[in-house]
Amino acid sequence: MNGLAQRRSANVHRSRKRAVVIIALIGLACAAENCFAFGLDEVYSPNVEYREFALELNRARSFDPDPAKNDAQVGELTLEAGLTPRLQMQISGEYSGNPGSPLQLTAHEVEARYQFVESGEYWLDAGMLLAYDFPTQSDTPRSLEAKLLLQQDVGRFTNTANIGFTQNIWRYSEHTGGPA
Repeated sequence: MNGLAQRRSANVHRSRKRAVVIIALIGLACAAENCFAFGLDEVYSPNVEYREFALELNRARSFDPDPAKNDAQVGELTLEAGLTPRLQMQISGEYSGNPGSPLQLTAHEVEARYQFVESGEYWLDAGMLLAYDFPTQSDTPRSLEAKLLLQQDVGRFTNTANIGFTQNIWRYSEHTGGPA
């Protein structure tokens, strides 16, 4: 083999090694996400869209061979509004229904996101989220959620971090709550 062929062979070998390492890292990231996603509902951006109104419906229905579990439903209906250039408010209702039963409202939530600085003004966009959840059942605790919202745009990528906690409050909230 001449020198050029050896270099090409070495480059192909290095490229294959890189591909294997990248695939392994992606696999680890997916596995880690599944391990740590237990407390993650939604990832929020700190940026508020002024004068934007949104109506959102999320639903899920079970499909199970066991008739006692088949057709259970859960969902959430949300109305969101950008009230000021830095404040966005949201109200929502959560509902659920067992198989063969009508849907019932299970909780209400009021949520506010506040944007600390104009988007792009500093190297990091920052904001805060506060949410208060109050269930319709009297024996279920209410919850308070607080999060610091961080976001940074780097080229074509947007990096977002939500750091916070959820704490059950009011009656029936002993020994519950914790990091979100």
